[in-house]
Amino acid sequence: MKSRGLKFFFIYALLLSISSILLLSFTNIQKNASLSIITVKAFTILEFVILSAFFYFFIERILLKRIIKVVLVGFVVFYFFYYNNVSIFKFDNFPSIISFLILICLIVYFFYEKMQTVVLYPLYQIPSFWISVGLFIYFSGNFFVIVFVFSNSDPAYIVQSRIIYGIITFTKNIILALALFGHEPDNSENNPDTLELPSNLNLDEFSLTNLKNKQ
Repeated sequence: MKSRGLKFFFIYALLLSISSILLLSFTNIQKNASLSIITVKAFTILEFVILSAFFYFFIERILLKRIIKVVLVGFVVFYFFYYNNVSIFKFDNFPSIISFLILICLIVYFFYEKMQTVVLYPLYQIPSFWISVGLFIYFSGNFFVIVFVFSNSDPAYIVQSRIIYGIITFTKNIILALALFGHEPDNSENNPDTLELPSNLNLDEFSLTNLKNKQ
């Protein structure tokens, strides 16, 4: 795992596993709602920081890298300021919605930049592409689930939203797992200037007439 971006993804996967185990323990075993809320709050801010760093290393444009730094610091300050006025045992989805929107924008720009710069290999062969696809499905799906839950208090719909969340999470996890089987090339492998031609290739003899004769 040579890429620094993929190292941050490994940290994210580790964080996801630990938080899932803690939530399972606090919710179903210890029946402690307060510890579950604290775990979710900590996971939300750590998830944003780690994934922002992930895209920071995969996005090449310098201006966007600077914007990511500013947004990262701004969101962390906003997050702690927001919950400074809320009980530590109370969870609000508003910071999560902001986090989802920012990460969705980062993912969309990542796709745009890769389509503009990757020329020597298909995008679907690199792990960062599939990681971004999985995260895009996860964040965009959860964003609409949270918005619809806010606008609809029907208990039946809340149950359905949990099922939808489970499907989205399962799909994301499958895509993220499959992404690890790929190879992430470095910038030199995508540089047309480094394209090597066979030493026995004689371009002086190449012409449309020669091609017709060979046919």
